[in-house]
Amino acid sequence: MFLVVGDAQSLAAGSMGGASVVRPVGSPAEAADVFADALPVLDIPLSTPIVSGRPSPAAAGAVIRWIETAVGLTLSGDASALVTGPISKAPLYEAGFTFPGHTERASYSAAAGLRGRSGWLHALR
Repeated sequence: MFLVVGDAQSLAAGSMGGASVVRPVGSPAEAADVFADALPVLDIPLSTPIVSGRPSPAAAGAVIRWIETAVGLTLSGDASALVTGPISKAPLYEAGFTFPGHTERASYSAAAGLRGRSGWLHALR
């Protein structure tokens, strides 16, 4: 069983099955209840609409929140592992992202969490 951390509406819009194959959940514990029927998504909505296939710096803050949330779930034990997919880095850089990529950002957040720091450090200025 797994879940996606992201924007459920955008994922449904980009899916051939639409909303019938994507189900928002409020916690990882709820994911098991819907996994047999739909892709569970810990829904952290985008603050601005996006167009699929057109990366936008306006979504950069949400992308970072998704990464930080996934790292936090893993560190807390609510998730057993973290898997990332490809992202467009150019919009992140345009928004002030200071890491080479999202994998490095996740590693940095994980290291900060393991050192016992409270809260996540922000890569956006």
